[in-house]
Amino acid sequence: MKLNVITAVLLVTGTLYGQTKQPVNLKDPIQYYLQKQVVKDHLETQRFAEAAALLSDLLDVDTTDGSLWDQRARSRMHLGEYENAISDYKKAIDLGYFRVGSGTARIARAHILNGNEELGLQWLRKTIEEGYRFRSAILRDTAFASVIDLPEFKTILELPYREYTSREDGWLADLDQLERELKRLHYYYRDHALPPSFSNIYQDLRGSISELNDSEIASEIQRALATLQDGHTVSYPFGMTRGQSPHIPVATYIFSDGVFVISAPKKQKNLIGTKVLSIGGVKVDKLLTNLQQYVSAENESEFRWVAPMYMMFGEFLSGAGAKIETAAVAFTVLGADGASSTVNVPLSNKAVNPAIIPVRLPAYSAKGIKPSPYLERNNDNFWLVSDPGLRLTYTQLNSIGNSKKESLKDFALRLRQILNSSQSENLVIDLRYNNGGDGRLLPELIRTAVWFETAMEGKIFVLMGRNTFSAAQTLLNRLENFTNATFVGEPSGSKPNRFGNETQFKLNYSGLLGSISSGYNQAASSRDLRIWIPPQVPVALSSQDYFTAVDPVMQVVIRIIEAGSNSGLSSEK
Repeated sequence: MKLNVITAVLLVTGTLYGQTKQPVNLKDPIQYYLQKQVVKDHLETQRFAEAAALLSDLLDVDTTDGSLWDQRARSRMHLGEYENAISDYKKAIDLGYFRVGSGTARIARAHILNGNEELGLQWLRKTIEEGYRFRSAILRDTAFASVIDLPEFKTILELPYREYTSREDGWLADLDQLERELKRLHYYYRDHALPPSFSNIYQDLRGSISELNDSEIASEIQRALATLQDGHTVSYPFGMTRGQSPHIPVATYIFSDGVFVISAPKKQKNLIGTKVLSIGGVKVDKLLTNLQQYVSAENESEFRWVAPMYMMFGEFLSGAGAKIETAAVAFTVLGADGASSTVNVPLSNKAVNPAIIPVRLPAYSAKGIKPSPYLERNNDNFWLVSDPGLRLTYTQLNSIGNSKKESLKDFALRLRQILNSSQSENLVIDLRYNNGGDGRLLPELIRTAVWFETAMEGKIFVLMGRNTFSAAQTLLNRLENFTNATFVGEPSGSKPNRFGNETQFKLNYSGLLGSISSGYNQAASSRDLRIWIPPQVPVALSSQDYFTAVDPVMQVVIRIIEAGSNSGLSSEK
């Protein structure tokens, strides 16, 4: 038996439940608490009968803890006591213990394992209707093996279950499926009507399917989703099994001084570093304005992040007014010599490899220019380096997630040790290229930041920008709430309070992929209506900075540190 410290103490003192030298009084709060720890040991060592017995006695004392009902239900499931497990799961649901659909999914599973497929499917339907996110988990669960081929099961899970009579029939079925998913999953639209702006586009699209090709229909679907102004509710311009939007392998970025080409294939390599004046005969500023109708974004900062990705796809460019030839699109650019030229960039109709789409600004490398580390390593989940001269520790977090070699929690603990041993007085947390992850992994990192500022009396600088999105926004909010960190860079790409917890969807006929927000992240006060968190020290990135591998944001931080004080720059609430 694996023992934790509490269990070991109980053994020594002779008060371990079931192995006692004297009766255990569960009405004694201390003994009650200690025996709850024993339950965890029983579950870890799969001693389910002992766990169920102890849980029954604990529930005789107090019925208010939903986790105990869940633990007894899980124990009873392993023991094959399905009816009793169902009763326990219902108690946990009544106490609000489970996330949306999780409790009813467990009840559906128990009914089917108990041989009652009809009740199991009824509860499964209830699970999906409640907005349960994890359909794939149900499909992988062998408990549902006996019903997986039933038409009703396929209907409940929105699996392909019928032949389409025509292309129009298939697309209409997809439009209906997506609308059902929005109303089933979206945190807000589960209880509210979809806005007229969405419904009008959708209604027009239903009558225009025969006039549009598949990729044009997909772009219209995205135009409808963009009206929701939710960065997590979006369709992807790649991965469809029917139709393919023509795309160009040229990536751009919106710098403080304009739109510039940052990557291109070998035959158009001379475009890199040029300023884009127009695409398809439309001036780039006008093109960006017209593209707004297609972009799912919460604010202007997020738009500046994702709009260049949309500019890589022919249907969005065409919808924004650009003239798209059969095989190419014209780029008019301004070179370093001040001369303008027009280059026809070939369009590709091959399946898009998402890897060509630069979610983060790539490092620029050229002869005589050493790439900036903050860009060169922005695909690593996290890393750090200390500068003894500046008494500074710099850490870049590019994902709120664990790496293959280290969890985010362990990284935060290692950061704490380094801050302590290095005698750093300044901590830089770089979130400029962090577009999210799992916010549940943040507590240890937040504790490290608070410890550094309070126990070590250190100064914290947070670098932020348009890519600071989703779970990274949550971290930004926490640092704003719990520390006096100085924020430097651009406004964040998310609202402090926002929709999130996206759930993936795949439409049955077209294979169109995307995501829908199924939750709401209130990381700030409910009265916080800001569209972003602005930097206290605004610093923009110019094209010259980028192409000469200069980091102006970090330069400003170093100047503040060297000045010996950030007085007047602290985040006063």
